[in-house]
Amino acid sequence: MMAEAYYELMREAGLDREGNGDAAAMRRMGDLLCDRFNFDAAVRWYMKAADQGDACSQYFLGRCYCKGNHGVEQNFADGAKWLEKAAEQGHAEAQYFLGILYRLGQGVGQDHSKANYWFQKSALQGNSGAMFCLGQAFDLGWGVQVNHAEAVARYKVAADSGNSDALVFLGSAYSNGNGVEKNCYEAALCYRKAAEQGNAWGQYQLSLCYKSGMGVPENWNEAIRLCRLSAEQGLAEAQYFLGECCLIGKGTDQNLSEAEKWLDKASAQGHAQAQELLASIQEMTKKGSSGCMVISALLFVSLAVAVIGSAEMFELI
Repeated sequence: MMAEAYYELMREAGLDREGNGDAAAMRRMGDLLCDRFNFDAAVRWYMKAADQGDACSQYFLGRCYCKGNHGVEQNFADGAKWLEKAAEQGHAEAQYFLGILYRLGQGVGQDHSKANYWFQKSALQGNSGAMFCLGQAFDLGWGVQVNHAEAVARYKVAADSGNSDALVFLGSAYSNGNGVEKNCYEAALCYRKAAEQGNAWGQYQLSLCYKSGMGVPENWNEAIRLCRLSAEQGLAEAQYFLGECCLIGKGTDQNLSEAEKWLDKASAQGHAQAQELLASIQEMTKKGSSGCMVISALLFVSLAVAVIGSAEMFELI
């Protein structure tokens, strides 16, 4: 960037030609440089602002270090340090992401109690992600006693704010009757709202509703459409289900190569059932079986496994 253009940006940010100004002006300079994809220079200005106590800059640096972007090498410990500085000043997003680090043990020792502490701080400021995480904590007993009713209460608050993950978990609560009276219609409605936001788990769960007629009329075409949307986003469970459907021709055309494609994608993510089914297809193909014979044999095996729940049935092929 030419010197005069750089000085013009400094003037626009509220800095003098020597770079003097308050923390807010330094942060604005960082923002202006980010807009122009000059990330190295932007980070230097954010660092100056952060050193002066600017919470937004501290949060930005914390996220950069956690993600390893904007020219910053990934370092969760440094990320946690900056996020904590911002969180202690009341920055809601920093509180939420610091809670995530404590939950996962990234850059800090894993501590569910500390995670919940920061989630609570953030949730009180209206952060729906933090409220959802508190719901998870009560659902799974992370740092608190398991209490499904308390989990549902928090899922509802987060869902009302449009949090799609909370909608999926709330749908699961209605589906299983955990913390709320079982209601398949409400479960499907929650999944639909999440799916409409593009949530891959919401799309997959709603596809299962259409597959089984749970809370919605049975509709295999709609089940496959939704499952495909989820699979295309990389959800292994959806990829496996779609692969099975392509194999047996349920709700979609029977297509061995398409089945292998989706099973391969699920297998690459470690999906055990997909790995077993794909290995069986490949073994039969290696033996010279035709596509029709492979499909017929694996259809039998797939149905048998569904009944007895044993991978040992693959030995029949």
